[in-house]
Amino acid sequence: LRLLEHKQLTVSKIAKDTGISLSLASRHLTLLADLGLILKQKHHPHTFYSLRSKTISALLDDYETIHQHHSLKMSKRGEENLARILNAAQRRMALRLLADNELTVSELASRTRMSTSLASRHLKLAHDLGFLQVRKAAPRKYYSLAFGHLKQLIINYDAVLKEL
Repeated sequence: LRLLEHKQLTVSKIAKDTGISLSLASRHLTLLADLGLILKQKHHPHTFYSLRSKTISALLDDYETIHQHHSLKMSKRGEENLARILNAAQRRMALRLLADNELTVSELASRTRMSTSLASRHLKLAHDLGFLQVRKAAPRKYYSLAFGHLKQLIINYDAVLKEL
């Protein structure tokens, strides 16, 4: 995707620049086009690929910033965990709220109209994966984002989904 930010490229140029086989590059490009992240234009005899929008470029910037965070770099599954945290719309909504305020499970449930049980499960997963921090003030626990850049990543992720 980064190669396609500023110019159109053919599959052979992408394969060469990434060091992967032509076949694998073609499969990746087909998937990305099917997902709507890139555009392809045929100019006989070649097909040229380009990034669909600037929002995707901003999402990549945010993703790389988050991925460079120490806790994700040290994790064997950091990239997978980041994908898991983003894949549920209700979880993204909860995380956006936690970016602005420290909230308890019940406060989050009330603001998102989730059950307390569902809000609790989303918070537990996000905390277990290292995306939330907890402050205990008996008898409550207050949750907030472990790092601020996650909010912008979620905002851009939702913007890309709207474009698709």
